Amino acid sequence: MRMTQRAARALALLLCAAVLLAATALAADDSDMLNGSQSDVIVGSNDIDKTNGVDRPDDTDQSGEAEGRTGTVKVNAGGQDYFDDLQEANVVLDIYRVAEALLSGRDLVGFEPVAPYENLSVGELTQESFQALAQTAAEMALELDEPFIEGVPAFERLKEGLAPGLYLVLARGADIEDYVTHVLNEDGESLLATRAHSEYYEYTYLPELISVPYRASDDDVWSYDAIVTLKPERGLRAGVLSITKTLKNYRPDGPAIFIFSVKAVLDGETVYDNVVTVAFTEAGQRTLMLNIPVGATVTVREIYDGAGYEIVGSDTKTVTVTEEGATVEFVNDTDGTVDIGGGLVNEFYYDPLEGWVWTRIDPER
Repeated sequence: MRMTQRAARALALLLCAAVLLAATALAADDSDMLNGSQSDVIVGSNDIDKTNGVDRPDDTDQSGEAEGRTGTVKVNAGGQDYFDDLQEANVVLDIYRVAEALLSGRDLVGFEPVAPYENLSVGELTQESFQALAQTAAEMALELDEPFIEGVPAFERLKEGLAPGLYLVLARGADIEDYVTHVLNEDGESLLATRAHSEYYEYTYLPELISVPYRASDDDVWSYDAIVTLKPERGLRAGVLSITKTLKNYRPDGPAIFIFSVKAVLDGETVYDNVVTVAFTEAGQRTLMLNIPVGATVTVREIYDGAGYEIVGSDTKTVTVTEEGATVEFVNDTDGTVDIGGGLVNEFYYDPLEGWVWTRIDPER
């Protein structure tokens, strides 16, 4: 759907306003929800930008016609707060050409969507519709299109010049095959996102739209050079800790209750500390699965082995959780006594994927 001059100007301004007026610094709290635009656009003289520690491009010469000109862009995968860790995340960019720019002299006067985005509609331009436009374009791109430029490293200026137009940028981890995910914004709406990860952290990115050329306001000149600094959501990567309990023989005088203390430490900080319960109504094997940050060292100790039962082997196991997870195993058998016991436990712990979680474990389940 072709855009009018008025709509094109509004979109170009909104694209810049969205990235400039979004949060000016990354959230210190890793649990903040994704909300609004995730990037800053920087244009200026050829010096070092103190915000993200990267070169800023020269403003382009705005005299004469814009026909035949191309733009350059550098996309940073995050700001200074995450810079060092992001070097391990292997973030690359897929860039899709969504629309052709319509130019009159030096001015951008409209956009003409290109295949397969012909039905992409801008509508009334607000912050919400800008995000919706990026979401719709990303869904179409992943289903119907191939990247115009694929897999270019973040933090490097594109070698290819970008013809005037509207471009979709998807940041992803080069080593992640299933990089598409969904996140919730502050209104509980599900948004398409992409992800990358370093050793301990996962970074989540919303789709971004970049206009070439663009300008911050009607008083500014059109710029063909920009740095875009994305603002990802960051959280601890989670692996699955499996606690497998085998009960060799069962006493028919009541459920067999076993309680474990679980403590996980990452870089000297306790990231999980709780007790969990498993119950049996017959001999066999059961497995508890917990989300624990990748890289954490976990100590699991059986602190209650059930009335009438005894541990076979060690009551304490220590493992390090990897991306593939980790498993500890415990075995119990009857001890020849006639004691009867039972138990119930409240569970309150931090899940890196879900936040703080409270549950009650029923030994009869």
